[in-house]
Amino acid sequence: MRETATTMNCLERARLDAGLTHDGLSDAIYAQTGRTVSATTIRRMEAGTRVPQVAKLKAVADFLGFAPSELMADLRATQREEAA
Repeated sequence: MRETATTMNCLERARLDAGLTHDGLSDAIYAQTGRTVSATTIRRMEAGTRVPQVAKLKAVADFLGFAPSELMADLRATQREEAA
């Protein structure tokens, strides 16, 4: 996990602001949408090591109140930051 809030992506920030753990977000998405997005997938999305399937990206984005394109752009920026 990253050390500072300045490098935290919008997914991680929104999850923490909602008071959810990775498991909690996974469970909440399933309860609301019936879509399975594992806690591991969420961790990898936050870390920039996984580009999720479109349906999973949409489920996470919708639950947290983001446009899928906004979340995807932020996740790609995280990947570039991690690669640098």
